Amino acid sequence: MQMDRASVFLFAALFLTGCDRGPSRGEAGVRISGDSVVMTEPNAEGLFMPLRAQVRLSDGRLLVDIGTAIDYFDASGRFVRRIGRAGNGPGEFQRISTILALPGDSLFAAVDARRARIIVFETASGALRREVVVRPFFPGQQWRWYGDTVVMPSKLSLAPFTSWIPSTDSVWTWGAVPEIFTKSMSAYSQGGEPSIVRRGAGWLAVYPGDGRVFELSADGALQRAIEIPVTHRRGVPPGLADSVAAIQASGVFRYAASLVFAISELPNGNYALVHMDTDPNLNADAYAASNGASGITYENTNYWVTFLSKDLSRACTDARVPFEPDNLIVPYFRADSVYFLTRSVATDTTVNAVLHRFQLDDSKCGWVKTTIEPVARRSSTDSK
Repeated sequence: MQMDRASVFLFAALFLTGCDRGPSRGEAGVRISGDSVVMTEPNAEGLFMPLRAQVRLSDGRLLVDIGTAIDYFDASGRFVRRIGRAGNGPGEFQRISTILALPGDSLFAAVDARRARIIVFETASGALRREVVVRPFFPGQQWRWYGDTVVMPSKLSLAPFTSWIPSTDSVWTWGAVPEIFTKSMSAYSQGGEPSIVRRGAGWLAVYPGDGRVFELSADGALQRAIEIPVTHRRGVPPGLADSVAAIQASGVFRYAASLVFAISELPNGNYALVHMDTDPNLNADAYAASNGASGITYENTNYWVTFLSKDLSRACTDARVPFEPDNLIVPYFRADSVYFLTRSVATDTTVNAVLHRFQLDDSKCGWVKTTIEPVARRSSTDSK
C-alpha cells in the first residue's frame, strides 16, 4: 500500500531536565534531553515488528529495517529508497537481525540469521556489494567497532559474541556462555539483549535475565561481577535463572524483572546502561492467527538509565527516560546519546516513524557504592 510522501521535518524539543523534578522520580540529578527526527514512511510494511534495527550515520542519515528490506532516509527524515527485498537470492532477506554501519559510512551491512549471511550494500546507491556466508547467529542492536573489527553480541547463540573483519571477511564466535543461558533459556531469551564494551585489554558485558555487569578477560571469560543497586526499577531477582516454572506460570513473555538492553562507554569514560520494565499482555488467539505478527501489547513501560563510574566503584542509578512507547523498543547508543525508533499509524494511508534521541549527562549524579565480587562466589545454589 503506497503512502502519501508528506513533508518531513526535523524538530528539537527539551523532554526532561531531571534535576528540576527532584530525586523522587529516580533521575538522581541526571539530565536527559533529546531531539527527534520525524519521518513519513513509504508504506506500512513491517509496522508490527517490535524489535526493529536501525542505525544513524555520522551525518544524520538513517537506515531502518522493515524485516526483509532496509529503508534509507536522509538526515532530515526524507525517504530516499528501499534497499533489498524478501527472498533467498543475492541481496534478499528472510529476516534482518541487525544493520551495521561500516567505517566511513559508504557501505553498510545487514545480518540475516535465517539465510546465514552478512550482506554488504553501498549506502548511497543501495547496490549489492557482496554476501558473506556465516554460521547462523542472531545479533541485536548493540554491536561495536574496535579498530577494523566489529563485535556483535548474539542473543540466541551458544557463544555470546561474534566478530567480523570486513577487509578479510573473517568471522568467528567467542566468549564464555553466561550462567543465565545454561540455567534458564526462558529467562535469557525474554530478559533483554546482550551488550559489550571494551575495557582496557578486556571487556564489560551485560546479559539478558541477569542484573549484574560482568568484567571479562580478553577472550571473554567471566572474571568479576558488579552488582548495580536498584532504586526505582524492578531489578532482577537473584534466583531468576532457577525460576523457569514461575516465569511460565506468569504468562508468555512476562515476568517481574527488569530487562537489560545495553551498556555503552560515554565520552567521559563512564558507562551507561539501559534497563526496561514493562507488563506485556498476550492475546493467544491473535498471536497464533498472525503467526507472531500481532497479539502482544505492552503496558506500564519505563526505561531506566544507570551510570557506572569508569573505575566500576560507583553507580548513579535508575534515571527514568521520558519515553513511554506502546511497544517493546530496543535502544542503541551513539556517543553520549541513546536512540529509540517507534512506528505508528498516522492515517488510513500513512505511517509515521520517529527516531527519538536522548542525550545523557551524569555531571550531577548522586553516586552510590557498587559491590564487586568474583563470579564464582554467586552460584545458583546461593539464590535458593
